[in-house]
Amino acid sequence: AESDRDLQKALPALKAAEEALNTLNRNNLTELKSFATPPAAILKVTASIQILMAQQGRVPRDRTWNAAKKTMGDVGQFLNSLLTYDKNHIPESSLKAVDEYLRDPDFNPDAIRRVSMAASGLCAWAINIVQYYRVYCEVEPKRLAAEQATEELRQTEEQFNATQAKLARLQAALQALKDQYEAAQNEKDECQRAADQTTYTINLANRLVGGLASEKERWTNTIQQFQILGKFLPGNVLITTAYLSYVGYFTKYYREELLYRRWMP
Repeated sequence: AESDRDLQKALPALKAAEEALNTLNRNNLTELKSFATPPAAILKVTASIQILMAQQGRVPRDRTWNAAKKTMGDVGQFLNSLLTYDKNHIPESSLKAVDEYLRDPDFNPDAIRRVSMAASGLCAWAINIVQYYRVYCEVEPKRLAAEQATEELRQTEEQFNATQAKLARLQAALQALKDQYEAAQNEKDECQRAADQTTYTINLANRLVGGLASEKERWTNTIQQFQILGKFLPGNVLITTAYLSYVGYFTKYYREELLYRRWMP
């Protein structure tokens, strides 16, 4: 990312500041404190350290040698405070106050090294820690923006994944409904076919019943005729037997005479 590339530019200054601290130890710091009247270049270095080490950016007005020795106080504790210095949060007031020393041509670690190794290390540390912070201030907004963008992307991806999962569930539910609809449609079609077959059978039955209804009248008339004929059956049988028994010997004329004029009323 761009912020990471920009931050890499600040790393050399941070490394130089750390290397400057590596040149400090109890002995050379104690030696530095032993100066009765240090050169002006050393006073500028200790003044810059007082400014950078000031709590909450309260720039000290007293930057004399005596005040500087109080700042260095316990050498071990002072060295530890440099090692744990909050390099990512230097107050603006401290930056403005220390800038006049950093722009001074005499504020040069190589030149000061000839006088004091400890002062040279402190000088290099002050220069590089401020340089690092200024680059950091340029990069930090980009880094925060990148982190925010990354977080927003993560949230967006989570929302997208959640939406995808919800969509998958809805699609599964939709498919289940489609399957149910298809099954219901098949059942409906089967019922419709059964209904059509039943209707066809009913129509055939109605036609049969209708046909039988038309025959009923004929059958009724036939029964009535048979009932009427049944009343005359004994007489008809008697006439038939008499005809067969007695009339066969006569001519047609006498047979008709007997049958239609004598026997049948």
